[in-house]
Amino acid sequence: MRNGIKIEYEAGTKTRGYIRISIDNKIYFAHRLAWLFVYGNFPKYNIDHINRIRDDNRIENLREATQSYNVINSKTSINNTSGIRGISYHKTTRKWYARIGILRKQRYLGTYDNMLDAAKARFKAEQENRYQDHLSELSDAYNHILKHDPSFILEYDPNDEQTKRCLKAIKDMTSF
Repeated sequence: MRNGIKIEYEAGTKTRGYIRISIDNKIYFAHRLAWLFVYGNFPKYNIDHINRIRDDNRIENLREATQSYNVINSKTSINNTSGIRGISYHKTTRKWYARIGILRKQRYLGTYDNMLDAAKARFKAEQENRYQDHLSELSDAYNHILKHDPSFILEYDPNDEQTKRCLKAIKDMTSF
């Protein structure tokens, strides 16, 4: 025991999944303090938790990211009804709409008769905008395509990181 505090307790309190620590009556996020401790300065931008676990503040799980890139690696909203980020169904037109956020602006990708075609449009836009560089796991659009039309993935550069992960997933699915 030191100063009335048991040593085995972790510092801080958890708020919305993040650990916050008070130092000299100022509140800091633990992940920003971890960055400061390792690199000697506070990050210029946001800190992204690569595995999306907000209280996992191991330095290998942290990377500096702009707000735009941090959002790319966020979880799909619980309000999402399609299960694919950027894909929504409009009851009045009975069509699937695809969109993607680029530099804080939504870009309309088109209207489609089925969810698979909308997912393909979303996946193409993700590839063009290098989304895979900022994702901790394969995208929702990619996973949907993999289930319904895996050959579509083979159209992409086999040296691309997301394509490599896709080819490995296809191989794993077909080799029993």
